[in-house]
Amino acid sequence: MTSDSNLCEPYLEILGTQGKKNRNTNPETGMVITIFQRKTRTSAIFDRNRKDELPRLQLEWIDSICMPLYQVLVKVNGKLQPMLDSVVANRRKWEELHQKRLLSQAAVVATALSPSSSSDLEDVN
Repeated sequence: MTSDSNLCEPYLEILGTQGKKNRNTNPETGMVITIFQRKTRTSAIFDRNRKDELPRLQLEWIDSICMPLYQVLVKVNGKLQPMLDSVVANRRKWEELHQKRLLSQAAVVATALSPSSSSDLEDVN
């Protein structure tokens, strides 16, 4: 029987070789950047430029990953129901934030399209 480290060695060797071959240096920091770092993009949930999307992104995460996972866990062990209840409560909070964001966006659009804003322009002329 082989140990886990023996199974991993060929893959680690490949990764190590690739990392050395594809090594670059960040000109600002002087730190080494591997091909793996260059090809990855920041997930939207961690992207500060997309912070307004966070409630929607959290809802997608909860609905697609968390909720199904915890529902299965509760089926396996009913004592885990409080964990599922927490996910449901957390989702409710994110839904509230998402709805507030949608309402504020709708208000901005409605203000921009309202006839009063165009009549203000006519009064100037």
